[in-house]
Amino acid sequence: MKTWQKILFGLVAPMTVISACGITEAGRKGDTSGTNATAGGLPMMLAASSKALVHDDNKYLIKASMAGMKEVRAGEIAQTKADNDSVRSFAARMVKYHVAANRELMSIAALNNLDVPMDETDDREIMDLTNERSGTVFDQKYMKMVSRNYGRLVNLQEKAASEAENSAVRAYFKKHLPVIKLHQQQAEAIESQLN
Repeated sequence: MKTWQKILFGLVAPMTVISACGITEAGRKGDTSGTNATAGGLPMMLAASSKALVHDDNKYLIKASMAGMKEVRAGEIAQTKADNDSVRSFAARMVKYHVAANRELMSIAALNNLDVPMDETDDREIMDLTNERSGTVFDQKYMKMVSRNYGRLVNLQEKAASEAENSAVRAYFKKHLPVIKLHQQQAEAIESQLN
């Protein structure tokens, strides 16, 4: 199924069910005269809210996916360039965790007809890590980047865990939030040891 077909199906199917229940754009039940409905009998308000639901949940998944891909790429680089054993070990754990978390995220997105790109991250920080020499400076840069990024990721996960409309999306973020917070604490601890 093509992307535009998934989006169309994701919008039309819920609206068709709700339209069949007799709910109009004003949100009133029982007014099935069609005077408040859009062309074809689809309620205008529900069309907008369904689009927002797909967009907002998709936005959370895209941001989490991009952050996960960034952690994987940075971790792969750190496993080859880090001097410190704690940094290398942390990087290996991040790669393993984020590969699995992104796989789970993609299956949730697919089951819910949400389109989440899995393109390779083209990030300035990743480019800088790639160009950095191995050693203590690399270790410090990597851990600083990871600590900062986990701060952003915790904020995203907290918001999505409470605001996502789709129950599977919300459950994904609730499940992973404690792990992400733990990773943030571990990253900050290693970063402080290096400085």
